[in-house]
Amino acid sequence: MARLVMMQQQQQHRLPSFSPLPSLSDFNGTKLQTQLQYRRKVSQPKEALHVTASNAKKTLPVSLTQMPGESNKGGADVSSKTKDFAVPRRNAMALILSGCIFSQVSLQTPAFAVQSVALREYIDSFDGYSFKYPKNWIQVKGAGADIFFRDPYILDENLAVDLSSPSSSNYKSVEDLGPPEVAGKQVLRQYLTEFMSTRLGVKREGKVLSTSSRVADDGKLYYQVEVNIKSYASNNELAVMPKDRVVSMEWNRRYLTILGVENNQLYALRLQTPENVFVEEENDLRRVMESFKVNKTPFSIMARLVSVQRHPSVSLLPPSSLSDFNGTRLLQSQLQYKRRVSQPRGALRVSASSAKKILIMGGTRFIGVFLSRLLVKEGHQVTLFTRGKAPITQQLPGESDSDYTDFASKILHLKGDRKDFDFVKSSLSAEGFDVVYDINGREAEEIVPILDGLPKLEQYIYCSSAGVYLKSDQLPHFETDAVDPKSRHKGKLETESLLESRGVNWTSIRPVYIYGPLNYNPVEEWFFHRLKAGRPIPVPNSGIQITQLGHVKDLATAFVKVLCNEKASKEVFNISGEKYVTFDGLAKACAKAAGFPEPEIVHYNPKEFDFGKKKAFPFRDQHFFASIDKAKSVLGWKPEYDLVEGLADSYNLDFGRGTFRKVADFSTDDMILGKSLVLQS
Repeated sequence: MARLVMMQQQQQHRLPSFSPLPSLSDFNGTKLQTQLQYRRKVSQPKEALHVTASNAKKTLPVSLTQMPGESNKGGADVSSKTKDFAVPRRNAMALILSGCIFSQVSLQTPAFAVQSVALREYIDSFDGYSFKYPKNWIQVKGAGADIFFRDPYILDENLAVDLSSPSSSNYKSVEDLGPPEVAGKQVLRQYLTEFMSTRLGVKREGKVLSTSSRVADDGKLYYQVEVNIKSYASNNELAVMPKDRVVSMEWNRRYLTILGVENNQLYALRLQTPENVFVEEENDLRRVMESFKVNKTPFSIMARLVSVQRHPSVSLLPPSSLSDFNGTRLLQSQLQYKRRVSQPRGALRVSASSAKKILIMGGTRFIGVFLSRLLVKEGHQVTLFTRGKAPITQQLPGESDSDYTDFASKILHLKGDRKDFDFVKSSLSAEGFDVVYDINGREAEEIVPILDGLPKLEQYIYCSSAGVYLKSDQLPHFETDAVDPKSRHKGKLETESLLESRGVNWTSIRPVYIYGPLNYNPVEEWFFHRLKAGRPIPVPNSGIQITQLGHVKDLATAFVKVLCNEKASKEVFNISGEKYVTFDGLAKACAKAAGFPEPEIVHYNPKEFDFGKKKAFPFRDQHFFASIDKAKSVLGWKPEYDLVEGLADSYNLDFGRGTFRKVADFSTDDMILGKSLVLQS
């Protein structure tokens, strides 16, 4: 977080070269063992420039050799004023490289200063809180949190805001929790519960470091709690007795929590950082915590706030900057949207007769991210309906700055909860959308307020699932095949039936397994984790079960193909890839696409194991694939990606860049492989 700024001026003399005293092996990945130290060589012009103390707040410690022509007093004076400081991990390598660069450039003697990081304010007028966060942090989706930011370089440094349910809490003051000491114990207990591990040999230890209360400048009382949690684990080596396993520390973290009460709700700003990072960044992290404020929401729960806002421009990769968050706005009787009037040269212009006012239910996680871009490029006015938990715009890997800027300037947002049926009906009725893409609908009741609020709706396009088909020995599945009213996707099946009964113009898309960049389901990611770790791939039974995958970009194209297409009226279409693949073949295809050697595949009988609630394999243990002939003939659609090419696209634009949705969990693998080794021996 601390920024290292070099202040320097050019001069006619050559700068003495620097050589690092410790070897590169001293760099341990998080910080240099104690500090970087540089020794100046003795070659320096007689008239060396002396930097005054006011030029730098903190300087790199230098071991000085007296210069030719330099008095003993002068050298001693400089040495006595030199102070040591630890270099933040992100700047350590830059300092090492800078030593080589400085020796080749004619510069004045440099001084390095540590500056506080710039903070940006985040305001949530809908839920009633605000705080400041480091400008270079990125907003990401966090499970259960109202908002989640993290450092793009230190992945276990992050902050989140949690708030209690407005319908089930009635807090009057933070003192309802008891004194700060009691609240601190509750906070520690909650953290230890959240970090409870089922892994063998794992132990978590925590303690409350401090608790306090403060009255902020807004006059409200806040509690502050700091805890430390350490995680210890032993390597679960096979054929090694538990008592002989070596226990070592996995991680050591500081957790800072600010608690406040407003709107009858309990708010908590929770910041997590490794202890060694906290030592370096304490001042800036405390500025973040002290900035947290809770505020009364200007709207009643009955009215619900609809926000149309300029959202942070959040890149999935570490961005150079984030755009400002401009808050929220509600006008008395209707939603008002602001759109930029500027349009890039060469942008596609569609006449008013062909452009549609489109609402996408969802649209910030996976399918909708790609679909919304295609619709905007075709000139439609696109609005995303979300709860506002995730960034509305995010620059995709490989997407040009100009394309992203153009998209971000045109996309609109309607903030709300689709479970709040009264709000959905009233807000959509005020807007009068032409077309609805329902990407995240699960139950039939969810579409009723949408249809009621849009009586003049031209088309309802629904994302269903091929999982609605009744299991059969005769494959592939066709759109006319029998369906299973008891399947876990029965809600989608009931939605299709309701659309038909309401007499609206509807189209339903039934994907099989979807894959591609940003996939939040562990499909290809499950294989990539094991390939990267060099582990065998556990595959149930024979491995010749046949399945089918379709790329998300091909799915998005199919969704566009049915828009305003008379041939798609009241029709169902299977959408997936062109070819089918076996489980073993999929493991090999993932390895080929990502550039890994062909993997070792271990087959097992799932009935011999009790995995509890964990899934040992990401696919149904059966043949499961569908015909896409109808979509090809009726819509003129055809998949662009073959399997290996599509998997390579997913790997290169996502997992291969170090981004993934779920951390690898090899616990079920270890159970399978452990038994396999016993059987072999």
